[in-house]
Amino acid sequence: MNKSSDKIVKLRRVQNNGLEIEKLKLEIEKLNKNYLKLNKKIKKMNKKIKKVVLLNNSTYVYGDESDGTKLSL
Repeated sequence: MNKSSDKIVKLRRVQNNGLEIEKLKLEIEKLNKNYLKLNKKIKKMNKKIKKVVLLNNSTYVYGDESDGTKLSL
């Protein structure tokens, strides 16, 4: 190959790499959003588990009425 065709090939590689990087950035952003949603759900479930454990241990249970439920002894 001559020098100009080598430069064209290199330029295409750089462009393709740039597109791949942009795709990966979008994928990372999507995964971060999914992680945040799952983390929020896990925290909510942990609160509910804590309430049930407290109830099963026959200790006081505080009420969280935000979801319309309240546990008490």
